[in-house]
Formats: sequence, structure tokens, C-alpha cells
Amino acid sequence: MKTKTANIDKPLTLAIERDQLVIRVGIDVLAHAAENCNRFYDDDTNNSPPYILITDKQEFAKDVLRMLQAEDECGSSLISDALDEATVDAFNDGSLGVEYPRKKKDARV
Repeated sequence: MKTKTANIDKPLTLAIERDQLVIRVGIDVLAHAAENCNRFYDDDTNNSPPYILITDKQEFAKDVLRMLQAEDECGSSLISDALDEATVDAFNDGSLGVEYPRKKKDARV
């Protein structure tokens, strides 16, 4: 029998820890979110949650991690794309920690 770890049911958290952006979610929470994800809604077969059933949470978490890290032909991944979007949104929202670089004036005469 597997013992339940203290972090298995922790909610999604994002934090800055020791100069790192850290994203955490317990695998029970991940599985619950997946089972209730409305992208799996089908009016004909499953019109109330859970829309899918996660039968092996550890295996499912490994598969989600693999998909988050999978790179396309340009080297982008779901997680790098999400970070790019968040970066643009932070800039557009007026982040005080970023600015455009100053362009050097053309020195040609």
C-alpha cells in the first residue's frame, strides 16, 4: 500500500524562492483538475464532471510533465510558451522591472 505524501493534495502555487520562479501542484489536485476540465465536456456522453477518470495519478503526472517539457521543431514547449505570454502580459501591464533598451543613435555622418 502506498503512503500519501504531505504534498500530494497541495493546491497550485507560484512563488519566487531563492531567485527561482517555482510552480508546484500536488498530483491529487492535478488529477482532480483534469477530471473536471471542461475541455473534455461532451453533451452526448458526459455532461457533468468528472468528464474523464484519472486511474493512475503518478503516471498521469509524469505524462503531463512530459507534455509540458516537449519541444516543437523551434524548441518551444507549452511551459516556455506560457512564460513568454506571461512576460508579454507583465510588460503590457506596466511592469516596473522591464523597459525597452535605448537604441544607439546612428553615428554615421
